[in-house]
Amino acid sequence: MRLTLSEPRMVAEARQQSRSHPLIVEILIWIAVFIVAGLVIEGTLQMIVLLPQILTSDAFRELMQTAVASGTAEISYDKIAQLTMDTLTINGPYTMLWMLFSTLGLIAGVLIYVRAIERRRFTTMGFRRGHALREYLLGLLVGAVVFSASIGICVATGSMTYEGFVLGSLGLLALFFVGFMVQGLSEELLCRGYFMVSLARRQRLWVAVIISSLFFAALHLGNNGIFDTPFTLLNLTLFGVFAGIYILKRGNIWGAAAIHSVWNFVQGNLYGLPVSGGGRMETVFAFTPVREGVAPLINGGAFGPEGGLAVTAVLLVGCVILLLMKTNPAEKVE
Repeated sequence: MRLTLSEPRMVAEARQQSRSHPLIVEILIWIAVFIVAGLVIEGTLQMIVLLPQILTSDAFRELMQTAVASGTAEISYDKIAQLTMDTLTINGPYTMLWMLFSTLGLIAGVLIYVRAIERRRFTTMGFRRGHALREYLLGLLVGAVVFSASIGICVATGSMTYEGFVLGSLGLLALFFVGFMVQGLSEELLCRGYFMVSLARRQRLWVAVIISSLFFAALHLGNNGIFDTPFTLLNLTLFGVFAGIYILKRGNIWGAAAIHSVWNFVQGNLYGLPVSGGGRMETVFAFTPVREGVAPLINGGAFGPEGGLAVTAVLLVGCVILLLMKTNPAEKVE
């Protein structure tokens, strides 16, 4: 058995279509693209709905009164982050849906940069035309099975308990699924379709996969519970590696975007668990993580399953299986 990673056609085409840069330059450009597309464009869309809710909330008024009473106008980032999370939870699913759909701003920003500045075609970002629907459906199946395996481990080890069937609104569930389709694609486009491929024009494939995965994990540093277990950042990086290998093996972004989207959807809307430290959403089943003893190390604690050893195990196995698979013959560079 050989663990192999071959260059797909999308990387070769990207190298031919645009000039590559030294590693540090590629990283600095990616940071700039993320600031403009993610923090400015997407962030502005988010604040249209979220900021009025925060400023009119009782929690914000109490926070300001406490700051004035203490004689300081300074409010820590942790308090603002918690206030934002509380606002998302209190104001229900529609605000959270808006946050998901606002990632269209990130998608638009990345596409504009790659096409207008790097002058790369959409195919170099993984938007291949052949069998797109088949690849997406396969990705949905892979993502659902892999994540469900981690829940099986949690239940089998006694670190999570099944509470029952609590089917919520089918309309909201459908909206969340579409929202996660958008959100999953946005992160895969930013970190893999654009960044990983840009790095791979000049760096070895493994270097491109690992660096893009580390930066993907760094995007979550502000999330609630990110340091609750020692496995959270490791698992986020492993997910990036898993998605990166999947894209390189299949030669397109469709499958990895589907994996990312359904991973989040089944986590939050099928099993009713926190998604990367987020709040609870409309769900089908209810599972409760055990909080005592070593259980949080397995189930991920407040961050959700992505912070636990169960996800570590399934992602490691998944990466090995992907490496043993052959590269899609239609996308392999001979």
